[in-house]
Amino acid sequence: MQEEFLNAYEKYHDELFRYALLRLRTRDDARDAVQETFCRAWSHIAKEGEVLHMRGFLYQILRRIVIDEYRKHTTLSLDALEEDGGEFVGAEPAPNTVAESELVGRAIATLSQDDQSVLALRFASGLEPKEMSEMLGISPNAVSVRIDRALKRVRTLLHLNVHSS
Repeated sequence: MQEEFLNAYEKYHDELFRYALLRLRTRDDARDAVQETFCRAWSHIAKEGEVLHMRGFLYQILRRIVIDEYRKHTTLSLDALEEDGGEFVGAEPAPNTVAESELVGRAIATLSQDDQSVLALRFASGLEPKEMSEMLGISPNAVSVRIDRALKRVRTLLHLNVHSS
């Protein structure tokens, strides 16, 4: 089981970090959340034994940690998110994509936690609706509907921002 756990760490660490970074907005918070995820997973494995779907199990733990962080910081405002700048992994983006990313980020930040979560799982982590359904405990169709509705909300918010400027 230890070897499977180490393989899961190697295989999923980076994508879990990207998901956490998108949701928590700072590298330190994301790093801490991913570390806590693997600690909790190992603790569970040591007590309970084998995990059937390791990727989904890790995301489920991480989602709970992210939710706990949001609960701790319920006073976090959109202005604070804007000041943070939302560090992202990768090369420096072009100036016009920075502005577009900020607009999209602000629109996503106004969505419910559930909507933000499904968008992050789908687009930052690249999970398919079937994988997400196992984690969320809902049907793949319900996941697809949530994603579609969240995207429509973001498009509507972006459309309003473009036309109100």
